[in-house]
Amino acid sequence: MVVEPITYLCVIIKTYKIRGSVYDYETRINYFFCHINNLHCCASHSETIETTDNIVVEETANVETEVSIPNIKITEPATVPETEYIKVVEYDTLQTLFVSFTPDTTVEELENLIAEHDLSFTSQEYNKLSGGKTLKYIIAYTDGVAKQKYADSGDYIDVTFDKDNDLKLMYAQYCNLKAIGPSALLYCYGNWYSFSDSNANDYSGYYLVNTLSREDGITIEYTNGNKVTTHYFKCSSAEDVIQKLLSSIDET
Repeated sequence: MVVEPITYLCVIIKTYKIRGSVYDYETRINYFFCHINNLHCCASHSETIETTDNIVVEETANVETEVSIPNIKITEPATVPETEYIKVVEYDTLQTLFVSFTPDTTVEELENLIAEHDLSFTSQEYNKLSGGKTLKYIIAYTDGVAKQKYADSGDYIDVTFDKDNDLKLMYAQYCNLKAIGPSALLYCYGNWYSFSDSNANDYSGYYLVNTLSREDGITIEYTNGNKVTTHYFKCSSAEDVIQKLLSSIDET
């Protein structure tokens, strides 16, 4: 019995072209094997066929099919970070006014700011607990809210200066009608509720005052050794305390 020689195809990929994706490479390999199947069925003599992809097919005997595939480095696409959501906070006029206050703010500067923003205000002298007098301003959007007594409900700023110390700013408080409990405070010195002339330490700075908070704020120590726990929460800046105040409104 005569056994015909088994015909094998040796495939040599001389050149290749990759357009930038694994899909293109696999498509060319599949295209190549489709041509191999056609050649295996119809080729009866030794010949060289060059395809448009520069693939050379040679018919030989007793040679295993060999495919040379180069190493391909696949570069993963750069990960695009998710866009961080940034909430832009716009201050209203009273909030802008409060943020502008510093311990060096003068009465003249305050009245210029009030006139610049066309705000309502009243001012009145009060006696200090320790003797002497203060000058208190109430600033609001309407005359009714800016009254010293029997005022209407609304947003306002309370600013107090020391008449016995060259009208130095003692404290300023911003109250927002929508904020039930919290208010923003700039404390410099003097008697303001739990703060006192008898403070044993320097407690000046910005505070979120929340009378309804279940958490404890700072503890104030006095020169006589007594201490009191408050609902005053220290903030890093005027912007920080206003942001915390507005956040408390969003949570309600």
